[in-house]
Amino acid sequence: MCYYTITTDKDDKDGQVQAIMIIDAEDEEMAKREYIKTFKLYEYNVEEGIRIPDGFAGLLTEPIKRVLYKHASGRSNLPLVSYSNRIHVKYDNE
Repeated sequence: MCYYTITTDKDDKDGQVQAIMIIDAEDEEMAKREYIKTFKLYEYNVEEGIRIPDGFAGLLTEPIKRVLYKHASGRSNLPLVSYSNRIHVKYDNE
């Protein structure tokens, strides 16, 4: 299992869409499938590891940021979110 950070930051006909998912997945393909299933967005960037790209930090609350920093630093190996083991946020700005 490995963490994947998947993001979408694009302008579409309805306005700007920003979405981020951090998931502990078996492989990159599994992570992509979960992202598409969750957000119904087919344009995305995927990176291995926990990385919050510029512009996405504002989508995450302070408690979520603290959890992510613990995971990124290796100080925690608990699931990111109970049961689902993922954090995902979507923001639509029309």
